[in-house]
Amino acid sequence: MPALYNKGLACESLDLFEDALRCYDKIIEIDASYGNTLCQKGRLLSSIGKHADAIECFDNILASSPSNTNALYYKSCAMLKEGRKEESLYILETMISMDSRYRDVLRDEKDLEQFKADSRFMNLVR
Repeated sequence: MPALYNKGLACESLDLFEDALRCYDKIIEIDASYGNTLCQKGRLLSSIGKHADAIECFDNILASSPSNTNALYYKSCAMLKEGRKEESLYILETMISMDSRYRDVLRDEKDLEQFKADSRFMNLVR
């Protein structure tokens, strides 16, 4: 399956998004717990504007692994892109409560630029 995963990544880099999604779906069909495939699929879906589908991927991960910070972070970003700012911020608060080191990481994330003027976010990452 590593070859199929790598093919999906290569397809993404060539903007062959549907091909990449087919690779990820095939891996998930064979072994839903394989590596980071579901998270990668969610990231790709969000990057092509399919935020609700992406959130579903992240929710599937979080159902079995509620402290998966990658899934939490990317779910937060997808929600922010959908205009669900409060829910997105709540997820970021959850991440920081799990591990305060995320303060520094989140402060400089380009995906979270919309929060830079938000006092609640700025207090959170201070």
